[in-house]
Amino acid sequence: MLRPRQRLPDWLIAALLALLAISLAWRTETSRDFGFHIATGRWILAHHAWPKVDSFTYPLAGKPYVDMHGLFQLALAAAYRCGMAGVGLLRVTLVLLCLALLWLNARSRGVRSATLLGGGLGLALCAWELRFMARPELASDLCLAAQLLLLRRHNASGAPRWLFAMIPLQLVWVYSHALSLFGIVVLGLYAAASLVRGVRARRIDWLPWIALALATGVMFLNPYGARGVAFLWDLRTRLQSGNAFGESIAELMSPFSGPAAGVVPLVAFKVLLAATAIVVAARLRRLSLFDVAIVAVFGFLAATHVRNVGLFVIASLPIALEAATGVAAWLAACLKPRRRSALAARLGIATTWGVAAALAFATSQAISGATYAANHRPMAFGCEESPAVFPIATLARLESARLEGPLFNTLDLGGYLIQHRAPAERVFIDGRLEVVGEPFYREYSSILTGEGWDRMVARYAPRSALISTGSRALIEQVHRDTAWALMDADGAAVLFARRLPAHQAAIDSSAARLALWDMGVAVGEEALAVPARASWFRRMFGRHHVAFEEWGRGNAFTVLGMFEAARREYRRALLHSDQLEPGLVKSYVSIALKLKRFDEARTWCVRWVELAPRDEQARDLLARLESR
Repeated sequence: MLRPRQRLPDWLIAALLALLAISLAWRTETSRDFGFHIATGRWILAHHAWPKVDSFTYPLAGKPYVDMHGLFQLALAAAYRCGMAGVGLLRVTLVLLCLALLWLNARSRGVRSATLLGGGLGLALCAWELRFMARPELASDLCLAAQLLLLRRHNASGAPRWLFAMIPLQLVWVYSHALSLFGIVVLGLYAAASLVRGVRARRIDWLPWIALALATGVMFLNPYGARGVAFLWDLRTRLQSGNAFGESIAELMSPFSGPAAGVVPLVAFKVLLAATAIVVAARLRRLSLFDVAIVAVFGFLAATHVRNVGLFVIASLPIALEAATGVAAWLAACLKPRRRSALAARLGIATTWGVAAALAFATSQAISGATYAANHRPMAFGCEESPAVFPIATLARLESARLEGPLFNTLDLGGYLIQHRAPAERVFIDGRLEVVGEPFYREYSSILTGEGWDRMVARYAPRSALISTGSRALIEQVHRDTAWALMDADGAAVLFARRLPAHQAAIDSSAARLALWDMGVAVGEEALAVPARASWFRRMFGRHHVAFEEWGRGNAFTVLGMFEAARREYRRALLHSDQLEPGLVKSYVSIALKLKRFDEARTWCVRWVELAPRDEQARDLLARLESR
């Protein structure tokens, strides 16, 4: 039988949490915006000023630009001087600092249970990792965590220094991220709760209101003054119904929407949200009005928009752990004294070891890639740029072919192009919505459907086009247009060049290369045998690398009608992946059917059904193939 001395020490739980945080934060970059953040940081360093007008796009050149992320962009640009490893180290550092502040906040609230600390923070990391990207919202997470810890220290001691330490913190925040307005919201809630408490006690403390006034004044010290504050306030319109951005950008959707169903980090968030609601409701009378308000506000924000999940974790977790400590103490008090001590000791030891095992397992899953493979997220443990998100190969082709002049690109590729081409070359559009604006975004949306393509070409005269593989309608239209020639495709984009005399040599070279890759073979040639099914141990703990670049290139060739080229890319993806993914197998089966390779399609469809036994499409297709 386990004895009390076998309880794991707190430092070991803290170490396991740190390892989990590092394993989740040290991963391939997938933020489509981090490129223009790096470029803006370089611009600030070069010009010793904050940008006032756009200098990265050609349709919107000279448009007034408010950039409220300067300090983070400077840090990111400095980190990028060491390459993507520097970016990864910056991300890991910010996440670890937030984790340390959460730990300190929870401890200051009387949370001593290693089980609660390990379990709560571990679940929070699993939910929060969805937002572990090299974006300035990590700076907001850190500033919010610091602010809440300072408020906790002030509430416990009453010392004014903790309250007024938030004034310089707010200054750092306003220079780091556009969500600095949340600092004013939190401080306003604290001042309001203090007023309610003071009215009841007939002794009002005006210090929180003075701190709020000073912090609000600090907001106007941003590089743009009142214009910058007005910009921050106007950001709320993007969350309103009918807004062009809010209705089309994935991170602004609700975690409870259809597309979010089954996403592992959002499942962890829903568990955390439900658990927080339960323990807070159970301890409602014991919690302060400020704590309840914080949970309610950030819970609502996260439940309505995915991008706020990290803020909810930072704001609510210490409060939830405090409430859970109270619930656990109440449950223990319900037991008889003798039974209470023995049962509590055994449960405490067992649950602590269980939490430690769960943290170690979650860390192994992040390092192996299983965490991301579950939802086909194109990332892995490491520090590279994801070739399934960024047009690495097509940009190299664009430069080697010397396709100079205006380039049309889709929005999701703009940041990467700015990172690698600015300031020498400008892009058509990128993810800086404060530059794009709703009118131009609507114009751009019509281009994606194909309807506005001809108008765009006539107005801006692009000489090349880089289109993300997700923009299927536009790819098909440009491919049909005889004025344009296909140059290349990779895991993220398709490259076209306008048929101009200066491009003809590069077009002919690309056409010959692509024709060779799309050359047909006999049905039985180049057949790919189905590998033996991996053992359960390998499926659970083995490496889960998926060849997303080849998979994405195969998808692009399928849209282009180059089915032999697509089959070859899917084949390479299957050979280079450590474990078979149902979606990739499905793609190979589909392309085999298009090429009338029925025997191969039937064999791989059997494996598809084995991998996804609940997939009705797979079972129906196998039944049809077996009846042939």
